[in-house]
Amino acid sequence: MSSDDQKYVLAHDRFVLRLGINYFLNQASLLAEPFGGDVLLALTFLTINTGNLQHLSNAASFNPLAVDGVMPDGLRRPVTIAAVSRELGIPRETTRRYVKRLIDMGYCRATGSRGILVPTGVLKSEAINSLARRHGAFARDLMQALIEAHARPADQ
Repeated sequence: MSSDDQKYVLAHDRFVLRLGINYFLNQASLLAEPFGGDVLLALTFLTINTGNLQHLSNAASFNPLAVDGVMPDGLRRPVTIAAVSRELGIPRETTRRYVKRLIDMGYCRATGSRGILVPTGVLKSEAINSLARRHGAFARDLMQALIEAHARPADQ
């Protein structure tokens, strides 16, 4: 690859990075809304939900077991505070406090002696449906911007 080609690719990659950063920041703000703007509380919720489905999910495809895009409670597996703590890289006690807040807010429920689940009803709530619709719009905007980025010179 010539030096000019390398510069073009780098400029293009920087532009795509900027698009990705804007998308990430928009998503962080959006996802934190139901949680009073607390991004770490939102990440805790998302980590629990992802952990509940880890044994089923293939992120690259739609799972036919999902009803209206949501896995039924019977297919979800509880996660522990320790697992959420490890995944987020935050202290267990901090995670425990965030999980307690989520339970108190009705976003999660404790199961057994140590398990935590995000119930299907929460994922089908209007608050989450609104997030899904708005996320879809952000994702479509990002995809359109990426398509357009590949169609124009990098120096624009």
